[in-house]
Amino acid sequence: LFMPPEHKALERATVLEQGFGGAESNVAIGVARLGGSAGWFGVLGDDPFGKMILKTLRGEGVDVSRSILSSEAPTGMMFREHVAGRTAVHYYRKHSAASRMEPEQLDEQYIRGAKLLHVTGITTALSESSRRTVLRAIEIAKEAGVKVCFDPNLRLKLWSIEEARETLLPIAEQADYFLPGWDELKLLYNTDSFEEVKEKLLQLNAVTIVKGFGDTTLVLDNGKETAVPFYPAEKVIDT
Repeated sequence: LFMPPEHKALERATVLEQGFGGAESNVAIGVARLGGSAGWFGVLGDDPFGKMILKTLRGEGVDVSRSILSSEAPTGMMFREHVAGRTAVHYYRKHSAASRMEPEQLDEQYIRGAKLLHVTGITTALSESSRRTVLRAIEIAKEAGVKVCFDPNLRLKLWSIEEARETLLPIAEQADYFLPGWDELKLLYNTDSFEEVKEKLLQLNAVTIVKGFGDTTLVLDNGKETAVPFYPAEKVIDT
């Protein structure tokens, strides 16, 4: 991840800050910081960026022993900027190492030995092979009785809403924990009606956490609905 300091636009920036982003690695780091055991696996380029990401994850206490550095393709990149008070993200992830992941690269025993497998919809959007890899990981987890946590992380810059629905909704049906945002649900189910969306969610087997519904997070568990207010932050840097 590259971004200009001080919330500048990329066109006006002469310096970029380097970091890295990723919905799954954010979760892994969060779990590790809370004292839990977490591992992250995927494919990065065998380049300075991939090595930096693995070293940083390892430094956070995340197990990266099943991750792969590929000499065949580079680490995917994204650039973020602030334009007119809004954040804009530009992806350069086609033909990246992650987009070339194959199911054969999965360590099945590693997944079988976990308590929970966490996946997101972003990986399934990168390519057909990475989509098959995610689906195979879920299949292995289900066979072994490992719970599946799924965050759709809908990114329409990576694919169309029709493609997204075709892939993400069936995964939601397999999940034990489903973590969509309210805006994502409106797009996935093609309705602004909460009652219609709720009816769909209650048909799932998952505990569903709906993020960003007004000023609360909604938890739907076995037909029971619980509202959890946001924790107030004086200054939000990056949600």
